[in-house]
Amino acid sequence: MPDSPESKSSPDKLFPPGPRPTRRLDVSEVYSSGVLKKLEQAGRLADLVITRGKENQDYETYKGQRDSLQKEAERNNRRKNKVSGIDNENALEEDAEIILKKCFEKGFKVGIIMGDLDHFKKEVNDKHGHNAGDETIRETGQRLVKGVHFRSTDTLIEPTNAEKLNNGAYNLHGDEYAILLPNTDNEGISRAAARINKEILETYHIHDNNGDKKQVNLSFSQGGYIFDPSRMNLEEIENERQLLTQEEQKKPPEMRKVISRELSILNIMKRKADAGLIQTKLNGKNGFTLNSDDNPIVVSPNALAEIPR
Repeated sequence: MPDSPESKSSPDKLFPPGPRPTRRLDVSEVYSSGVLKKLEQAGRLADLVITRGKENQDYETYKGQRDSLQKEAERNNRRKNKVSGIDNENALEEDAEIILKKCFEKGFKVGIIMGDLDHFKKEVNDKHGHNAGDETIRETGQRLVKGVHFRSTDTLIEPTNAEKLNNGAYNLHGDEYAILLPNTDNEGISRAAARINKEILETYHIHDNNGDKKQVNLSFSQGGYIFDPSRMNLEEIENERQLLTQEEQKKPPEMRKVISRELSILNIMKRKADAGLIQTKLNGKNGFTLNSDDNPIVVSPNALAEIPR
């Protein structure tokens, strides 16, 4: 909507004393028109009506909705892996802080699985190109999300809490993934690992750099760990917190984060699950090793396939 000749005048002339006129502005013109700035200068934004099709909104309502959508978009951008489209390491840290705080309140255990695709570089990137690699990463992310979708057999959460403390799949970087399992036990985490294994073993249908369809068969090695708040090592957690804090001090001030007890525990969990993953690789890959604080539980591919899902 073009400005009227009077819109080139000062704010006082644009809005003279007396009854305040309502200015209507289509939503597509909010930022391209000079009206918004002049209204702001005159302190008259309350007199602006934003038109969205047949709907009219006052400016504050429009701005509130716009800001809310912008914040949600920023949150998604911060939490999503740009290749796989699923949650990333930022999301894992945010979710783990909430879940681990709950675990202390309720006294339940929290499990984590760390895993990666076996021979991914050799069988996908080197043979079919990086486009095929990205496609495989995206497909794997979707399979993991499907594989860890909330099941009462994995976790012991009451139905009312299931949505807030759901199982989560996270793409950390490349073909490396993490699975967070609140309120689980040895049987629950093993069931989750078995279902993930089944999802990944399904044939991948991908496209090479020329756009030609290819079929690829892959497997997934996994390592797990379960944190039990009743058996936590306070000295180990504090040492981890200090080490992580020292690493944060090396970053620019605006990029540093406060290392909480929960983030320290998450890092310990990841490291111990990673040790289980390494053991799985040493045992021939495509299996699962639960790195417990007592004795590691090694599950071979054949045994993993026999676990009820």
